[in-house]
Amino acid sequence: MKLRKKAFDILLRVLRDGAYSNLETASSLDGFDAGERAFVTRLVYGTISYKIQADYHLSKFVNKPLERLDIQVLIILEMAIYQKMYMDSVPDYAVINESVNLTKKCGKTSAAGFVNGVLRKALSQPLNLSGIPENTAYFFSIKYSVPKDICSMLLKQYGDKAERIIRKSRENAPFTLRVNTLKTDKASLIKKLADSGIEAMPCEICPDSIKIGKGLSVGNDLLFRKGLYYPQDEASALSAYVLSPKPGDKVIDMCAAPGGKTT
Repeated sequence: MKLRKKAFDILLRVLRDGAYSNLETASSLDGFDAGERAFVTRLVYGTISYKIQADYHLSKFVNKPLERLDIQVLIILEMAIYQKMYMDSVPDYAVINESVNLTKKCGKTSAAGFVNGVLRKALSQPLNLSGIPENTAYFFSIKYSVPKDICSMLLKQYGDKAERIIRKSRENAPFTLRVNTLKTDKASLIKKLADSGIEAMPCEICPDSIKIGKGLSVGNDLLFRKGLYYPQDEASALSAYVLSPKPGDKVIDMCAAPGGKTT
């Protein structure tokens, strides 16, 4: 209950009050161990990321528009759908019981029976897309929980390749580092990491990025404190290569926060 209540509190501030999910999550998990932080973080980001899909599924079992539901009740239902569909280690009965208890804990006792009834139906049925024409923006939007406008744009620009792009965008990206070539090179950094028991390998696309398998805790890593690398997604690192600035060029980063691409 404690972990789901913490996830709920974060989601409420994000979805109702407009807080930034990354800042809200990072500032809310003091005192939790690594496993607890991982559970809460996954539940928060997963619920937000798969909200489109969850709302479509829930709409089949709620007899009024979801926007008319109390937002606290809706968030609890969305959390439950995400746990059912993407967190296999949580059995259905636990999802339902925890959701009902969370509803009461949040002062919505009168809605506990409603939450129980909706989830008993919704969790027993798979996502059903049979009523949506296949290979349309709406179909891909629900199937992959991506905004319809983005799916429509990708279909117009990439045609038959659009679904693969959308599907790939939902996969978990590997943890990557950008080598600080002012202080070291890719091969040397990979060797230093290997000497520390960290599995690392070159990335396929960005020339100065490496992919981490497991075992790295950046905050405690001496190589990071020495400035030998910067944790950065390969696509973000690649943007500087695509820009390809030349000596003497003036470059303005229009949305630097904290400035990883700028470096």
